[in-house]
Order: sequence, then structure tokens, then C-alpha cells
Amino acid sequence: MGKPRQGDAHYRELKKMFQAEGKGNWVLMPIYPYSPVENLLDEITEQPPTHPDSKNILGTDNRGRDVFARIVYGFQISISFALVVSFFSILLGILLGGTLGFYGGRTDMVGLRLIEVFSQIPFCSWS
Repeated sequence: MGKPRQGDAHYRELKKMFQAEGKGNWVLMPIYPYSPVENLLDEITEQPPTHPDSKNILGTDNRGRDVFARIVYGFQISISFALVVSFFSILLGILLGGTLGFYGGRTDMVGLRLIEVFSQIPFCSWS
């Protein structure tokens, strides 16, 4: 068995080691086995950044990290933020609309005027 290592587990290396030993041990790998922060300099043969190939779908960046894994990780963060913002905006809209509809009269009139004022505030569009 190889020298014990400290830090994060390297499952691709462990899989190679198990295959070389031939003792029937195995590792269940994910569909895409690369981490967004993992350095692949030991595994790639070219100098980074590398071109897309069968192992790295979109290649690697200048530090040897997988580009596809980094895009998927960023997408997860963006979608999570979008869902949280959508949830809170729907919740605020339901609470505000319910309050204005329930009390009506002067409360409704003042609330709608505030909504109209805030809806007229311009926002910056950089496109």
C-alpha cells in the first residue's frame, strides 16, 4: 500500500491503487469525478491551460483546475441564490397583498401609492 497522505481524499488515485492490487476492492465514483477547487497538475500531461478532451470536458484553466466542474459549481450557487430570492419575494408579495386586501380603504390606498413610487425607481442595466 502507498504512503499515507494527509488532507482531502483522492478517490481517483485510490481507484487506480485498488485496480493495481487486484484484491476486489472498489470505489464508487460520481458521474463527473473532478472538484472545482482540485488541482489536476499531477494528472494532466500538457502545461495548463489545456484543451478540452475526453477526461476534462471543457479543459483546464491556468492553474490546472477543471473548467466544467467550476462552471457547474458556480451554477449551483447562482440557482440557489435565485431560488432563495424568489421565495422571499413571493412571500413578501403575498404578505403585503394580503394585508392591503384585508384592511382595504386608506391602508390599501397608501400601500398602493408606496408600491407605485418604488416601482418607478430606475435601475441600472449594463447591457
